[in-house]
Amino acid sequence: MQTGNDLKQARIALGWSQRELAQRAGIDRKAVSYWEMRAVLDSKGYATGKMAAVLGGEFSD
Repeated sequence: MQTGNDLKQARIALGWSQRELAQRAGIDRKAVSYWEMRAVLDSKGYATGKMAAVLGGEFSD
């Protein structure tokens, strides 16, 4: 995953809402929304790392 759109598409592919992803990742739903709108994801960020882990993805630098 590199972009917010990649993150969103991975979530949608699993049939999860933003709220469900947030609960599974242990973060706030607002963080999911925030990062899904970003052009570039922070590969070292706490929230992005938690989301990538539960989505089964990883970041490419």
